Amino acid sequence: MVLKSNLGISLCVLCVLCGEISSAPPTLTSLFPAGGQAGTSAEIIASGSFDKWPVGAWASDPKLTVKPGPEKGKLTVAAAADAKPGVAWLRLHDASGASPLRPFVVGVLPELMEKEPNDEITKAQAIEPSCVVNGKLGRSGDVDVFAVKLRKGQTLVASLEANRVLRSPMDAILQIVSANGFVLDQNHDLRGLDPQLAFTAPMDGTFHVRIFAFPSMPDSSIRHFGSELCVYRLTLTTAGFVDFPVPLAVKTGTNAKVRPSGWNLSASPVVPSIIELREETHDCFDFTAAMANTAMSPPFTLTGCVREPQATNSFPVKVAKGKSVTFQVESRALELPLTPVLRVVDESGKQLGRTEPAKPNADCELMIVPTKDETVRVEVRDLYRDGGPRFVYRLRAVYSEPDFEASVANDRFALAAGTPLEVPITTAMKGGLPALIAGDFELKAEGLPPEVKVEMVAADPKLPAKDRQPKLKFTATANVSSAFRLNLLATMKNGTKLVRPVRTALADFETTTADLWLTAGSDAKVAPPVPKKKK
Repeated sequence: MVLKSNLGISLCVLCVLCGEISSAPPTLTSLFPAGGQAGTSAEIIASGSFDKWPVGAWASDPKLTVKPGPEKGKLTVAAAADAKPGVAWLRLHDASGASPLRPFVVGVLPELMEKEPNDEITKAQAIEPSCVVNGKLGRSGDVDVFAVKLRKGQTLVASLEANRVLRSPMDAILQIVSANGFVLDQNHDLRGLDPQLAFTAPMDGTFHVRIFAFPSMPDSSIRHFGSELCVYRLTLTTAGFVDFPVPLAVKTGTNAKVRPSGWNLSASPVVPSIIELREETHDCFDFTAAMANTAMSPPFTLTGCVREPQATNSFPVKVAKGKSVTFQVESRALELPLTPVLRVVDESGKQLGRTEPAKPNADCELMIVPTKDETVRVEVRDLYRDGGPRFVYRLRAVYSEPDFEASVANDRFALAAGTPLEVPITTAMKGGLPALIAGDFELKAEGLPPEVKVEMVAADPKLPAKDRQPKLKFTATANVSSAFRLNLLATMKNGTKLVRPVRTALADFETTTADLWLTAGSDAKVAPPVPKKKK
């Protein structure tokens, strides 16, 4: 009888342990395919761990509908016909917590799947442009080849999305190869680690698009790299393809003319640019064809182009004594090739400041405080003295004004009923503002159910002012069971009434989001910390 009793207790303990294990929040490591065409639906395989199925699903774009299928790890994602092309974010969740966000790309071209074996020219998968091929370099040594028929003079744009958007751990090379194996064109890193090329057929015939990759984090091996995480989207089109808009910024409320730069723009459909047009409240100028003839006064944003190697663009700018001005140049952040050097000289030619990117594939900014009213010259060139029609940049000149940023360390939180949750909130000051404490700003939470409350909590007043960062304190009633997107807005009380969203870094993707997630209930588990980015 004792044996049976002990056995029963053991089984109960095992069941409890299994229940605890099974209640772990879902994880989501990748989606395949990682996108779909607007106006269609697709079956998506979600890689990760899902102790409970089905799970809930959330998409950042309300034009996307995500439904878990009966089989674990399979989703149906439907994109409305008017879904915005570009990157949306998906999250899976249940009563215990939520997964990290993962990207899903909405496109405009028909989508198809890569079919193996296609490692060699003789086994190439025949493709009819224009389309998006969803594929994987699924194993070490994998090579994917696609055959496309072109007419003489026809331009094929081949653009790969893998590391830059999807964070696939691959550094891909894209080639156009003739039927007898000669490489006719090749690209390696046009957009970050992702390749893109435009090939014009010299004759009628079948041409082969070949993809292979090295690991995105170099190691001691010399081989073609591949793994289950090496997911890609390959756009192959002889129709329109927008590389970037000109200008890169326009003033809100004006009828500014924006022209696309790219290939086959008279043909339909047109694949839109991944570079979003920026809207400003101040004047915007287009100097891609010629330099400024008259001096400009901040604030303004201009679009320029270093068209020739060794060239330097120079712009006259009126500045005021004692009024600090910040100049910002963006090109690499827009996946354009200019590595900017920014320099400001006064009327006599004396250098007032100079800067260049602190790390590879980065942009730069420079602040000056003029000692008198004058017209300075702002110079932009490429660090490597290169140039060309794609060496386009956005130069922004603004007076330094009070501003702040608010952030938290994670995008997911778990709140157990009866146990308050405190989340540190970090504020970064700009324009000479002092460090904020809890009483300096108000917090508005969007999306909270009535069972959940949030308030500001001041830090220990004994700490130095710079360390007195406030906290968010969440509380819930005993019967709460809810999971929801949470948006927080911080409003400064110092008279400026500045309102800024509380954001967090998505370390895997080198971007930020204001779409936080809160799971409240007895099964809620604390979300793991955001992994530190590898140097």
